[in-house]
Amino acid sequence: MWAGSSDCNIYIVDTANFVCNKMLTGHSGEVTGLELMSDLFPRMVISCSMNGQIFRWDLEKLEPLTQFQIPDCHTLTSMRLNEHLLWCCVERQVLVLEIDGCELQRFCMHDGSCYVLMNSVLLLPEKNQLLAACRNRAEIMVWNTLCPESPPKTICLSQAPGVSCMLSHAGQLWVGVKAGGATFSHLFVLDTDLLIVRRMLLAEPGTVKCLCHTDEGFVLSATGRDRPKVAVWRVELSLCCEALDETSRDYPKTKIGLQLLRESRDE
Repeated sequence: MWAGSSDCNIYIVDTANFVCNKMLTGHSGEVTGLELMSDLFPRMVISCSMNGQIFRWDLEKLEPLTQFQIPDCHTLTSMRLNEHLLWCCVERQVLVLEIDGCELQRFCMHDGSCYVLMNSVLLLPEKNQLLAACRNRAEIMVWNTLCPESPPKTICLSQAPGVSCMLSHAGQLWVGVKAGGATFSHLFVLDTDLLIVRRMLLAEPGTVKCLCHTDEGFVLSATGRDRPKVAVWRVELSLCCEALDETSRDYPKTKIGLQLLRESRDE
């Protein structure tokens, strides 16, 4: 397991005993993204940092292969790999780069959004869509990847000062938001075909920091900093989402080794 850290290092953890076996150095900024490229030889991991550095690492030797710097970049907050191209979220634009750093395209905010800052990107290749989450507004920008010059469409959410993370799973788009001054944060579940909100789920106090899914079809959401908690959601294709508690026989606590939320309410 590779883990990027705010201390500029990458830690290699053995998942059999959860011991850190090696630390990779080289980045001079907070590591903000890791992507695996396993269909080339040698197999490699690509990492990025907040200051615009991008490294390629040999997966077997755990050594750097190449590196480059995105010019005039100080806020590279997110990176995605698709078809050997890097999609990099940089403030108010998304840059499309070859793995050697050559820029191919860029998707920019329209003129009226000069104060909107983006913090993460998500690709829906089968729909030719690029989604970017706004960190200072409860909005998601949606571009057609075939028309980079066209202004993006906007999905507006409610009751949040900004979007913190996104996950595409089973025809649904899960969106975590910042808690702001509210007691509870929210999760929004959207239909990826229509890009409209189908459900709004009430999570635990604190910003939703991370979303992921399991092979069994569950979605996990992590919230909070001082009292971090993880909730497990049962996903139904009918967009019915149910939070499982610690005593659930369908997904016992011991199976994932995490403290699960007690039953969360949804709206």
